[in-house]
Amino acid sequence: MSFHWFRMWSDAVDDEKLRLLAFEDRWHFVALLCLKRSGLLDEPESDLKKQKICVKLGLDSVELETAMKRLVTVGLINEALQPLAWGKRQFESDSSTSRVRAFRKRQRNEKETFQKRPQTTDSDTETDSEKNALREKTPSERRARAHAARRVPGDFSPDLDLARRELPGVDAEREAQKFRDHEFKRARSDWSAAWRNWVETCRESGRYARLAQGGGVGLRWSDGTPVRF
Repeated sequence: MSFHWFRMWSDAVDDEKLRLLAFEDRWHFVALLCLKRSGLLDEPESDLKKQKICVKLGLDSVELETAMKRLVTVGLINEALQPLAWGKRQFESDSSTSRVRAFRKRQRNEKETFQKRPQTTDSDTETDSEKNALREKTPSERRARAHAARRVPGDFSPDLDLARRELPGVDAEREAQKFRDHEFKRARSDWSAAWRNWVETCRESGRYARLAQGGGVGLRWSDGTPVRF
């Protein structure tokens, strides 16, 4: 069976046998290791096999024979071009076949275990509030939620002193109530800033709730003229 990789040990750089060889013969030996792993060296002997080895190593038949003799001399290969320490350096466990087979078996077991697990009901896992949160909202519910998001929160307290400083004669409580009752076109993330903008708009337009003479409450323009509806 062919493999796509083999073990190359780090002590090769200090191996005495390899260091006895010229650099090109060191590559020839590495090439033979590749051919061993690919299975070419284990094919039956033939002229075609020898020709394939020559092509892989970039040598002609005479050069191949000479180079192989040098590798045999230092004890790296035998006469059949087989690496002598192959069985010591490589292991059958390096094959991915067994690992892939074990992995697929684990996947099958996990899938079967998951399918056998009892299915839980909504009542086992969700509270009523969680169900309502997950349930798709109706159009009327979405509109009501959008409206609520554009209204001033009930716990928000406008800065009445700001209104009194900026708006002469303002009925601050009444203006704050108008602010609370107003539905804005879009939701606000900073209601304090929205109140400041509201006061600024009132100051520029002159339209805001004023304290009427005699203690009454009424709306007046900036010149004091009552607003009539």
